[in-house]
Amino acid sequence: MAAVKPMLDTLRLANRMKKSGVQSEIAEAIASSISDELAENISEELREMDSKMSSQFQNLETRMDARFTRLETRMDARFTDLETRVGSRFTDFETRMKAGFSLVDEKVDGLRRQMHLLFGIAILAVLVPIALKFLA
Repeated sequence: MAAVKPMLDTLRLANRMKKSGVQSEIAEAIASSISDELAENISEELREMDSKMSSQFQNLETRMDARFTRLETRMDARFTDLETRVGSRFTDFETRMKAGFSLVDEKVDGLRRQMHLLFGIAILAVLVPIALKFLA
C-alpha cells in the first residue's frame, strides 16, 4: 500500500521561506499555520460534502421507495385483475362442461330407455310364440 502523501509539506515550505530570508521560527510558524488552516478548510469541505451526499442519498432512497411502492401497487392490481379473469374463464368453462355432461347424460339415459324397450320387445318376440304354442 502506498504511503499517504501529506497535503502540505511544512518542512519544505519552512525551508523555502528560510532560504528567502524569513527567520526560522517565523517560517516554521507560518508553515504550521498554513498547514493547520488547509487541514481545517479541507475537513470542513469534506463534512459539507458528506452532509450534502447523505441528504441526496436519503432523497434518492425516499424517491425509490415511493416508486417501488407504486410499482408494487400496480403489479398487485394487475395480478388481482388477472386472477379474476382467469377465475371467470374457469367458471365459464366449468359451466359449459357441466352443461355438456348433462346433455351426454340425457342422451345416455335416452339410449338406455330405448335399449330396455327393445330388450323388452325382443323378449316378447321370443316368449309370445312360445306362449302361443303352449296355449294352442
